[in-house]
Amino acid sequence: MLLLGISATSQSYDRGLKLLAKADNFNKEKVWDSAYTSAKESLTIFKNLQNDSLVAKAALELFYTTNNINYGEQSQYFDLALQNALKVQKPTLLAAVYYMKGRTHFENRDMGEAQPYFLKVDSLANQYDFLNETIVKAVMARSEISRITFTHDGVEIGHDLQLQALELAKKINSEELINDLYLRLSDMNGLIENYPEAKRYVDLAFNYYIKEDNVERMARVYLTYMNYYYAVDDYDNAGKKLEEGIEYLSNKNNPEQLASMLTAYGTYFRKRRNDCSKALIQFEKAKTIYDEIDLKLSDRYMYLMEGMALCFAETNNFEKAYIFYQKAYETKRDLVKKENNDLTRELETKYQSEKKEQQIALLASQKLLIEQQNKNDRLIFLGSILLFGIVSLFIFFQYRTRQKTNGKLKELDKAKSTFFANISHEFRTPLSLINGPIEDQLSSKKLSPNERKNLNMALRSAQRLEDLVDQLLALSKLESKNLNLQVQNTNLPQFLVAQAEAFSFSCSEKNISYTIHIEKDEVVDWFDRDVLEKIFYNLIGNAIKYTPEQGTITIEGSRSNNQYEITIENSGNFIKAEEREKIFERFYKSTTLSPGAGIGLALTKELTELHHGTILVNSEKGGLTTFTVQIPINKNAFESNEIFCAAISKTEEFSPTQEIVNLEKSIVIPEDAPILLIVDDNEDIRDYVSSIFETIYIVLSAKDGKEGFEKALEHIPDIVISDVMMPVEDGFELTKHLKENQLTSHIPVVLLTAKNQVTAKLEGMGIGADAYVTKPFNPQLLRANVDNLIENRRKLQQRFAQEVILAPKDIAVSSEDEKFLERLQKVLDEYLTNPDFSAETFAAEMAVSRMQLHRKLKALTGQTTTEFIRSQRLRLASKLLKVDKISISEVGYAVGFNDPSYFTKCFKQEFGSSPSEYLSK
Repeated sequence: MLLLGISATSQSYDRGLKLLAKADNFNKEKVWDSAYTSAKESLTIFKNLQNDSLVAKAALELFYTTNNINYGEQSQYFDLALQNALKVQKPTLLAAVYYMKGRTHFENRDMGEAQPYFLKVDSLANQYDFLNETIVKAVMARSEISRITFTHDGVEIGHDLQLQALELAKKINSEELINDLYLRLSDMNGLIENYPEAKRYVDLAFNYYIKEDNVERMARVYLTYMNYYYAVDDYDNAGKKLEEGIEYLSNKNNPEQLASMLTAYGTYFRKRRNDCSKALIQFEKAKTIYDEIDLKLSDRYMYLMEGMALCFAETNNFEKAYIFYQKAYETKRDLVKKENNDLTRELETKYQSEKKEQQIALLASQKLLIEQQNKNDRLIFLGSILLFGIVSLFIFFQYRTRQKTNGKLKELDKAKSTFFANISHEFRTPLSLINGPIEDQLSSKKLSPNERKNLNMALRSAQRLEDLVDQLLALSKLESKNLNLQVQNTNLPQFLVAQAEAFSFSCSEKNISYTIHIEKDEVVDWFDRDVLEKIFYNLIGNAIKYTPEQGTITIEGSRSNNQYEITIENSGNFIKAEEREKIFERFYKSTTLSPGAGIGLALTKELTELHHGTILVNSEKGGLTTFTVQIPINKNAFESNEIFCAAISKTEEFSPTQEIVNLEKSIVIPEDAPILLIVDDNEDIRDYVSSIFETIYIVLSAKDGKEGFEKALEHIPDIVISDVMMPVEDGFELTKHLKENQLTSHIPVVLLTAKNQVTAKLEGMGIGADAYVTKPFNPQLLRANVDNLIENRRKLQQRFAQEVILAPKDIAVSSEDEKFLERLQKVLDEYLTNPDFSAETFAAEMAVSRMQLHRKLKALTGQTTTEFIRSQRLRLASKLLKVDKISISEVGYAVGFNDPSYFTKCFKQEFGSSPSEYLSK
């Protein structure tokens, strides 16, 4: 009997292992239902065998499976896996549990929740000195999290982590991971424009995957080759690689990848060769495959339809263009509908799971209540009823009295809030009439020192009154419940440092020692920027106001669990204990802090509480006063209506050149995104400003004016944001150099500074700055300034594009732009009609690099160098056509076209009609 029992246990053990292996394979193949069934059965077997280690592995497999099919059981399986992994004390198993949890958050784009789990994996590896595939994958995931920030530092960290992962993968001799990293490193080096390294890594990956005959990876390798050759402007080899990819995939049983490669090849002909006829051949082949495999509900099919629509539009087949645009739109609509259905199903599953748990808890409570009621004595029950009646009557009469009182109090509060709101609005007009004349007087050079001193004092008082008006308005909004939280996800330490740095100038004016100790990290936090900015502004402004000259102010910030603590400490007056209890009350004026009006700290406290936080004050007899603010930074701490919902813009057209793979997901970067240069000596300010624009701009940065000017000359950005006070060369000098150089004179400049004086603003505007934003700045206001300047530049491009030759005429341009255009005019006059006149010749004659000429012309006209030359030739041809006795062919040759048919084709593309049709108009 004993032998039979051992044999049965052994059989169960073997069956459980086979089922677990099956579940793992099904998960890799994304056959979720089969994976769930196998993993569930293996879990039952290992529970019966009381094998905690294998129970943890089976639960982990079920956690991954249910996360993909939304059975609503994810949480219980993760808890089971973690509990058993801790029970058996196996670091490798615990690392696998943490990695799977982090990966799940990562795939759901919840980077802030994913990062701590990957760091736990790293800590376990260091603590117990072990290395396996899980450790390597965790490092790879951390590199992807750093990379998708698209900041300079984030990309650098991501690159270093990929190299670290490659070294670890080589130590465990994992060919699969090594070559996966080769492919990722090729993408990364392409991103940082290290193209030789990008080519080297993709070559290494190619050798491995062609040998392994890994069809999915080979498809990606060919697209990576295409990206590389696009980046180095070698379109011939890009086309060859796409042809090789199509030939390879044609012999494999993977129609989806073949259709994707054919779409990329069609896009190559349309965008890189301007040959829609060849593009449509490839698109039709791709469409046939998608129709055969019935894969029409996908992003790739939508991009194919858009590509075909664009080709038909370019070949003037507008009927078919409309049909395929309609198909693209319907596919996009169906994708959104499917996404919404999936989300609804997920929410319903979660609701049913929670409802089931509540029912179980309710039944248990009811059972306990019945048992207790049976034990109660009848007399006690009757006495309770009598007591309840008496208490009810008492509560009823008390409730009616309080209801009347509350009604009166609400009427008084409403009247008070309305009064404050009205009086605040009425103050603004006279304040504007006070500030304007004072600022006009201060601009005069004839003022005596005493007069200037008195006027500055009056201006500061008016500005102080304006701040008080704003605070009164904020208080009235809080009282009327019109001020609601709008929390967003971003890095809080970075935001705080940027805000704190804005007060450096004010502190230096009073000779105050100003220190900032804020722990930096890359965690994603949830908070309301506007509310926190007001809290921070009031507290630091308060500290500066009450700190004497030669005093000290220290700002500290640190996180604790899901809370963030901010402390602002300053030397100065001692606040008594009885005053500290009332200091946050409205209109309370401390005898110690006599200059205040009693509004700022009251507003700060109410804003902190609105943010679900707390604020405390402590003061020592030595004169050291500390304000401590604690706020929640986890998304779960806020209601759904307190979370700001911003639409996520999608690119109009899929472009394989922009594909960046992040653990089986991708982010598309606009190919023609404008370039933004940020110049500031403070790294945190650079990172914060970069975070505001990084999703829609290619962001460059420099640490001072000298470096900024060098980068501006190299890259010719679309706009520059610069601090004023910097070492080596300040913002005013940078602006002056930019505006005096012909290559950069067109670039709009936004100056950021802590200087709030009118004279400083006038100085910036006087040397050509286009906008002047005072720190601490509102990110929405800064973004609006930048967007307006870019839009104005686009309108100027449209005006220039209408000119036959770019003479300034009545268009408003700077003197340096005029000089550049004059040089441009001379080169065009001499070479435009020469058939051999190319972009290289153009750049050489203008004495600039090809890239500099490309960026300058793009900024002025919206056209590349080649497009500009062709456009100018065609506009010249349109004038020559009106001259009698000159044939169309002669006009084509005269303006630099060697092929009359090509001239006719280009002319029709430019003017919408052929030369003969143009003449007949």
